[in-house]
Amino acid sequence: MDESDAPRRPNRALILILLLFVAGAAGAAIWWAAKPGDPLGPQAAAPTPAPDAPTGVRALEPKAQLAAAFQTVFGQAGESKVTEGDKTYAVTPATIEWIGDTAALVTLARDMDDCHACSGAMGVYYLKPEGDGFAVTGRWPVIVPGSSFGAATSGWTVRRDLASHPVIASEGGFTGQGYTCSWTNLAELAPTAPVLLATVRTGFSDAGARVDNAPATEWDGKIVNPKADQSFDVVFAGSDRFTETWRRDGEVYAPEEPSRLDEHC
Repeated sequence: MDESDAPRRPNRALILILLLFVAGAAGAAIWWAAKPGDPLGPQAAAPTPAPDAPTGVRALEPKAQLAAAFQTVFGQAGESKVTEGDKTYAVTPATIEWIGDTAALVTLARDMDDCHACSGAMGVYYLKPEGDGFAVTGRWPVIVPGSSFGAATSGWTVRRDLASHPVIASEGGFTGQGYTCSWTNLAELAPTAPVLLATVRTGFSDAGARVDNAPATEWDGKIVNPKADQSFDVVFAGSDRFTETWRRDGEVYAPEEPSRLDEHC
């Protein structure tokens, strides 16, 4: 048999190269299908560090924090008493707010005299976490004036739209000889100490003083349109409608013009 008629042996090196090429092409196709549009191929994302878990009192539920703060300040739970000048107040916890690493305990202080002209107050106490509890760093037992008959307030809330820090908005009022005046006290829980920003007149009525059939003069105002640390409006409705604008100057808010309610209250 002529050597040219003998069957040719396959080139093993060439076959191996072809197999490697096919395998590589198949792997690349699968990879591109899984990561379309990524010319650099898959890259592992850097792990995001987990935030530190709260510890000590910061790990407690708000109600437990409130109870712990009150216990630290007064040495007992539920209710206590505090004396300021010649007045004694029955004090109960209201809420707790955090300003950075400072806890602000807000309390209701009822004047125990309960007389018509007696006024209660809301108090503020600053604390810092210490070990598994708190340590007191500041006390302002009656910083926010209250209402008549010894009441701490006739209604309160915490607003976050009036200043850089939480603001206690506490309502109060007084009725005498048929005339009723109402107001809202604003106290900012600033980092170093609470600040009484303003006492805003928000209502008036002389309905109880009318001895004829003439309509009463009455206004009811609401604080609206807040611009934190800048201004807010008090919009009144009632005998007529009008708006008063208050602007911040340093640590206080003041009306642009004297309030119309000043001549009545």
